[in-house]
Amino acid sequence: MSIRVLHLIPGLGWGGAERSLVVNLSALDRERFRSMVCYLYPRHDRLEAIKSLGIYSVCLNLKSGFFQWPHAVIRIKRIIREQGIHLIHTSNYEADMIGGLAARYSGIPAVSTLTNISREPERLIDNAVINRSKMILAESIHGLILRRCYVSYVAISETVKESAIRSFGLGADKFRVIYRALSSNWFHTQGNRNLAHSKDELGVSGSYPIILNVGRLVPQKGQRYLIEAISKCSMEFPNIRLLIVGQGFLLQSLLELRDSLDLQHNVSFLGSRNDVRDLLELSDLFVFPSIYEGFGNAWLEAAASGKPCILSDIGALREGLTADYSGIFVPSRDSKTLARAILDLAHSPEQAKQLGSNAAREVKERFRVSATITQLEALYEDVIRPASKQ
Repeated sequence: MSIRVLHLIPGLGWGGAERSLVVNLSALDRERFRSMVCYLYPRHDRLEAIKSLGIYSVCLNLKSGFFQWPHAVIRIKRIIREQGIHLIHTSNYEADMIGGLAARYSGIPAVSTLTNISREPERLIDNAVINRSKMILAESIHGLILRRCYVSYVAISETVKESAIRSFGLGADKFRVIYRALSSNWFHTQGNRNLAHSKDELGVSGSYPIILNVGRLVPQKGQRYLIEAISKCSMEFPNIRLLIVGQGFLLQSLLELRDSLDLQHNVSFLGSRNDVRDLLELSDLFVFPSIYEGFGNAWLEAAASGKPCILSDIGALREGLTADYSGIFVPSRDSKTLARAILDLAHSPEQAKQLGSNAAREVKERFRVSATITQLEALYEDVIRPASKQ
């Protein structure tokens, strides 16, 4: 009998959790596992990708605010009963809260994927939006639900695991570290070969170096320090171009920073894009200046594409690439050192090429979904086995 898994996630946007969900669904053994997707909010960007896999999905169409959570728990309980779900697998805060309660009241096991650091001081850096007291309260409730309602946890890095153990008091023996991975198609599908046309469309023909950054426009991602670094680099490379892909509430302040540094012709904000593979192909460097990360996805795609990557020197990213072999690491929030690293690679294209080649080799060896999916399948079976004996 196949194991029926309900995957619960806040939405199907362009984020890393959503991308990982699609990758995992495409690789799970269909004979052993039957998947269904439920998402809370009407963000449908990756819905077609899930439909193309022949997997049924349902959106609860919630509105913002926790006052709808009790109703969502009742609806998910109904889905569990009607679909004969054996296991619920949640990802991200709201899904953890709602899915954990629904699983507990339905008498089935629940697994949570934890995707970022928890109650850590880095989360407050540069972020006036987060209230420390509210963060502590929310994380305390989150920890209570995780301890009471979940039988196992997936951490996407050792950094996330250790943070969750510190912050939530979770048992280390209940954790599996399963890194995010790329589908096999990523390593075979070619991007856009008409680079000249693409560069003309973006207005970057004749620019060097072309730098790509992909990430939400939020304090965590550190784009302000990258823009400051570009200002320093432009003195040696007047035609340097930075392409930033992503959306977020910092857009206006980042535009103001760009304009105050007179970088209107050097820095472009492209919004959300579904052609990141093509943008990687036409770029010379990829820069990921995050203040903190659970693991990150954008750098993984860049490295797999053979792009030289400059990353913040933080724990989760150190787990992904090898310093000075497959990635260059610089202190976070240090625009001066970041500028120096960009200039060094821009002046040494052969070194940059070798760095990118090493990165592609390392990622292909360590982060193919064919290697990581067996860990997830084993976890599902281990969780269901004791539950089925009750």
